[in-house]
Amino acid sequence: MDIAYSAEAALNKINDAKPDLILMDAKLTGEINITQATETIKKWFNLPVILLTTK
Repeated sequence: MDIAYSAEAALNKINDAKPDLILMDAKLTGEINITQATETIKKWFNLPVILLTTK
């Protein structure tokens, strides 16, 4: 398990860690938005992504 604080960092960590599932905060910051990050994860890694958020 690992934590990334931006969408870009998440993509790098996924490549290194090879996880089975991604839990992602819908308010994740970075130069790419959450929709772009999710689409990239599905395209590059074919992994399920669960988006979470709080009020």
